[in-house]
Amino acid sequence: MNKGYNFFLPEICTQLEAGKTILYPTETVWGLGCDAHDAQAVERIFEIKRREESKKFVLLVSSIEMLRSYVRQIPQKALKLIDHYEKPLTIVYDMAANCGLPPILQNEEQTIAIRLTRDPFCAEMVQRLGRAVVSTSANLSGEAFPQHFGEIPESIKNTVDYIAPYRQEERAQQPPSTIVRVIDGEDLVFIRK
Repeated sequence: MNKGYNFFLPEICTQLEAGKTILYPTETVWGLGCDAHDAQAVERIFEIKRREESKKFVLLVSSIEMLRSYVRQIPQKALKLIDHYEKPLTIVYDMAANCGLPPILQNEEQTIAIRLTRDPFCAEMVQRLGRAVVSTSANLSGEAFPQHFGEIPESIKNTVDYIAPYRQEERAQQPPSTIVRVIDGEDLVFIRK
């Protein structure tokens, strides 16, 4: 099957590996992203969004195996929810002690928000990179997230290193992901449905 993103996906991965920032479509909204393991690139995302460093980002992973490398444990309830939940799902886990993420992505609670992406483009991008990618809405801090590519502020478009030439014409509005928090290592609490 010929995928529309095959011709530029290698370039995106080259940009991510070089510590660059990207603007790309996700299964929810257009996102700002970078290699989650590159501290300077993560700092650049904070600057582009004009966001306080105390507010952390969601990470995208492409598989349960990759997810396991970032979290202390995945409760059975979370695994079932990931398997059966049809909408995009972000889960806040207890962070693994030696997950390799820079301090700028770690918070005092030692938790981490991760979405196992089911979007074919995002999943392949993350899989090719081989590690998590930062995913945060492509808006300035405190402003509404863009419903489509045309609503992304020019200041963001002009500041990122690379813009994915994919799904820029789409105008269908996608809701943000559901957010669930793992409590006491096994229970789940819905934060945003």
